[in-house]
Amino acid sequence: MSRRTTFLFLLLAIGNLTAEYFNYSLGIYITKPLLLLSLAFIFYRKVDSISKGFEKWLFAGLLFSCGGDVLLMFSQGENGSLFFIAGLSSFLIGHICYISAFFNYPKRGIQLHPFSVLFFYGIALALVFFLWPNLDPTMKIAVSAYALTISTMGIFAYGMYNKASYSAAAILLFGAICFIFSDSIIAINKFNTELSIWMPRITIMSSYILAQWLIVQGSIQTSREKELNATRIATSPNG
Repeated sequence: MSRRTTFLFLLLAIGNLTAEYFNYSLGIYITKPLLLLSLAFIFYRKVDSISKGFEKWLFAGLLFSCGGDVLLMFSQGENGSLFFIAGLSSFLIGHICYISAFFNYPKRGIQLHPFSVLFFYGIALALVFFLWPNLDPTMKIAVSAYALTISTMGIFAYGMYNKASYSAAAILLFGAICFIFSDSIIAINKFNTELSIWMPRITIMSSYILAQWLIVQGSIQTSREKELNATRIATSPNG
C-alpha cells in the first residue's frame, strides 16, 4: 500500500475508534462505511484486475462487509433485530466471498488440514453452545449459520499455506483469526449480558479493522505473487 492510502485508512481508523470511545454517532456513521470503502479502493488500485476469480471474490467480500457495517449501525433502533439479521446476512455473504477467493487462488481447490478444522469448528461450537440459552429460535439458526461460515473462512485461510507464500498466508490467517475474535465479542456482548467485556466497542472495532486490513494486505501480496508466477511461466523457455 502507498503511504498516502495507508495514511488515509489509519486516519479513518483512528477517527472511528475515537468516535466509538466517545459514542459520537455522527462520527461513527461517517467513518465506519468509509473504512471498508477505502480498503476496497486500495485493493482495486493495487491488484492487476478485479475481473479474475480470486480478486473478484475478494473485492465482493469487501463490499458486502461494508454493507454489513452500514446495516449493523442501525441495529439498536426500533427495528434493531431486523437490521441485525440483515447485517449478519451481509457479512455471511462476505465471508462466503472470502472463502470463494481462497478456494479459487490460483486454481480451484483447497487442502484442508485436520488441525485447522478441529480448531476453527471447535471455536464455533463452543461459542454457539455458550450463547445457546440466550438465543431465540430465529437467532439460534442465524448465529449457528454465521459461526459455521466464518469458521470455514478461517479453515480456508489456513489452507492458503499450500497455495501462497508463507508470509502472505500468515497475514491472511491472522486476519481471519482477528475477524473471528471480533465477531465472537459482538455475539457475547449482545447475547450474554452476564459476561462483562472491557470497552466492548473499542475491542470489537479495533480487532475488526485489523482483520480487514490484514486480509486486504495479504490478498494484495498473494495477487501479486500469482501475477509474478504467471509471468515467469509465460516467459520461461518451456512456457
